[in-house]
This record gives sequence, C-alpha cells and structure tokens, in this order.
Amino acid sequence: MRHTTRAFLLFSAALALASRTTTAQSLNPPYLSSMPSVDKVKKAMQVSDPKETALRQIGAFWQLQEIIKALSGHREFRGYLPDEKTLLDAYWTAEYQISRAADSAFPASYKGFKHLSEYTPYRYMRTDPRFGVEDLDLFHAVLTPAIQAQYDQVVGVERAKIAVRAHEDSIARAEGERRMTAPPGAQPGQPATQLEKEQAALRRCVESGRSETQCLTEGIGKSFMNMIGGFLPPGLTPPAIVGVRVVGTYPGPGKFALSFSNESASLTCGDLVPQPLEYTTTMTAGGVRIAFDGNALPFPFTMRADGRLAGPAEADISGEVVTGYQQGIRTYSDGRTEPISRPIYEPRTRHCAIGVLAVSSPTTQLASASALPAATLDFVLGGGDKKIWAASPTGLRLSGEYGSQAGLDLEFRPEGVVVGCRQAVILRQYLVRLEGSKVMIDVQHGATPFTLMLGSDGKLTGSGTVKVDGRAITGSSPNGDFTYAPRSASCEVGVLAVAG
Repeated sequence: MRHTTRAFLLFSAALALASRTTTAQSLNPPYLSSMPSVDKVKKAMQVSDPKETALRQIGAFWQLQEIIKALSGHREFRGYLPDEKTLLDAYWTAEYQISRAADSAFPASYKGFKHLSEYTPYRYMRTDPRFGVEDLDLFHAVLTPAIQAQYDQVVGVERAKIAVRAHEDSIARAEGERRMTAPPGAQPGQPATQLEKEQAALRRCVESGRSETQCLTEGIGKSFMNMIGGFLPPGLTPPAIVGVRVVGTYPGPGKFALSFSNESASLTCGDLVPQPLEYTTTMTAGGVRIAFDGNALPFPFTMRADGRLAGPAEADISGEVVTGYQQGIRTYSDGRTEPISRPIYEPRTRHCAIGVLAVSSPTTQLASASALPAATLDFVLGGGDKKIWAASPTGLRLSGEYGSQAGLDLEFRPEGVVVGCRQAVILRQYLVRLEGSKVMIDVQHGATPFTLMLGSDGKLTGSGTVKVDGRAITGSSPNGDFTYAPRSASCEVGVLAVAG
C-alpha cells in the first residue's frame, strides 16, 4: 500500500510538469481560441483510478491533436499555421509527459503490454463513429458544439467516401457475379448495371445544384432499399410519399403544437412526451384537410388559403409523461462501468387549447425527417455543406416525382423542385397556394416562371415551353471540387404524371 501511494504521488507530481496551458486569445484559425487548455483536459479526464486517469488523458490529448489536424485540411500535409503548431505542440508535450510519468510510476506490464502507455484504448481513427463521443466523451467534456460541428463536417466527407466506395465495390462484385452466371448469348451491360444507374442519378442530382451531401445520402438510401427490397415480404417496402404535404411548426396559445415534416408530424401538449404521427392530405372546398393516423388526434385539421391551420377550439390529448428514471450500470467488455438511466413513462391525458394556428418562424431543413440523413452526413458525416442547413420554406409543399412524354420532369424536394428537361436540370424554388378548391404550384424559374395545377387525379398540368439552362459535370479541380460546362434544353409542359 505504501509503495502504491508513493507511486501515485510521484505520478501526480510528474503530471504537474505537463500543466502548460493555452490562452484563449484571438488565434488563427479563430476556432483555436475555443480549444481547451492542457489543465482543463487533465481535470476533465480524471477518475479515481490513477492508471485509468493516465490512459484517458493520453487518449484525450491524442484525439485533440487529431481534431486540429483534421480541421487544418491540406495544411496537415503542407505545413500548419503558427497557432495550430503551437497548440499541437502543447497537446503533444502533455501526452508525452503523461506517458513518461505513468510508465515511471507504474513500471509493471499492463493488460499484456510492456508499458502502461502502450495500451491505447482511446486512439480511434478519425472516421470511427466512437471518436470524441464514446468513453472519453471529449466533445461534451471539453469542446464546444461549434468545434464538434466543424470536425464532423470535415471528417464526414471521408466517412461518406468510405461508405460509397464500399457500396460501389459490393455492387461491382454483384454485377461481376451476375455476368459470370449469365446464360450464353446474354448481352453484357444491357440494361445498365445498378452501379451505373446510381452513378447517373448522383451525377444528375449534383448537376441540378442540390446539396452534394443530400445527393449522396439519397443515393445511398435508395441503393440500400434496392438491395433489401428483394428480401422484404410484400407490403413492407414503404411507399413513396406523393402529393400535398406540410412543413413547419404550428404552436397553439398554450403548450400545444404540431410540427410537420414531409413524411410525418409531431404532436406536443403540455408535459406529454412528443408523439410522432402519420398524416394524409385531401383537397376540400375549405382548404387542405389533414387527417392523422392513430388515436392521439382523432379529428382532422384544415390548412386554409391564408396559410393558417384550423383545428378544434380545445381538446383532450392522450399520451405519456416521464415520471422518473430507472438507474443502472453499463459494463463494457474490458470491465469498465458507467452509470446509465432510462426514463419511466406513464399514460396521461392533458387538456390543450388549439384553435387557429399560424406557422412559427422559418425552420431549417433539419426539421424535416427527409433532411435528417443528410444533416447526419453533414453534421456527423458531412463536408461543410451549407445548403443542408439553409432555411427551408414552410407551409404547403409538394412531394413526389412527375414526368411528361415531352421529356419534362419535376422532382419536388424539401429545399425546392428540380426542373429537368432531358439531360439539363436545375434546382428552383416554388410556392404552393390555394385557389378555391384548386392547388396551384408557382415555380420560380428565373425570368420565365411557370404555374402548374394539381388535379384530383394527382397529375400536374400546365402550358407553354420551359427552357432549362443547367450544367454538366466535366471533371474536378485541383482542390477536389467539380468543374462544369453549361447545358440547356427546352421542353413543353403539358401533363405530368407521377413517375413510376
């Protein structure tokens, strides 16, 4: 016991030598001013076990260096800025000194390693989902949400590329096996392989001007559904959402609110836990009738021509409330433990005033379930794609893909509508408005806007000719960005039916 106490005291004294701190002055890049000091990191990683404390501190300083390297971009290979180099040196010095102090204080082997510092359980790769959030929980312990967002944006590109490469490899292997087992006389490459179709769809999406992250996310999602579609029982493949939808949050006079995305809605009333709801829309003389599945809202709402959502004056809403938390312990494979808690739910009914609701301030696309995968790629797998976080229009929207025999096609997305004429595509904003019992869609197409009417048969009709001045991917620049050349085409509007 005396030897252990002496070793711990020596170890603590040695750690004091690694207490060099950073100053939160105006640094270049500016985010460095928010990076934690050495002392703050050491204190945040401290636990009762001195060996585990050393391992956590070593891992934390290693991860902090990786964060700076990732955020430096090309400078990681071409040379850091002075402030980056200073902070990297401070973190590296702290890691080195703690390693030396730990090995001196605890000279015996540890978990099969000759020295304690050689055991590195927290050195996750940057693309590892556990980096910064598991075990050490570094992003919450010593870093700001802004730094986490920056890091996730940068590293997300690499994660996305890895996912795409793995996905393309799997498709290529499947196509190779298909050709090997094809009967004699079969025409290779006809029809286009699944990989070629997906690459063409991704190219078209990017050429339209949509977010590259959104395009990548949708491509992976569609591919996954294509892959598992053949293994799902009939009826389990979710149908495409087509027609009039609602986007935005509509708060009531009290604690009632309905929040809509393209796919579903969320209901809150008092202290009830938010409830997800599926909804359908039907055009009536008084506006768009919105009905909800389930028992939570057995009555419909109406979206009026003035953009307000009308419901009953008041109603009793059934749901659940959190009445407490169940405490427990999580045990990891290496014997480490941590406390966890789970909420305890009980059914309740609350009375809420509703009435006529106006949409709140504009939301972002992150509020839409259809944008969540891309927001995840941009925030966890993203690449600084600002279009993902841009403001998304609220109110009535349209969903689905429509096409005509004349070659015109429209893809309605949360952020706008992709107008396509044969190979030329471009992203445009649009507005859905009500004219009596008619649903009108005004497409803001530059100097030549056009209007469509949504019929009771689900088809869009319009008149005139639409010229699409788009772009075609021609290659990439030295920094990895796409290069483009102009591409144009003209198509008659006519009647557009739901694709597929």
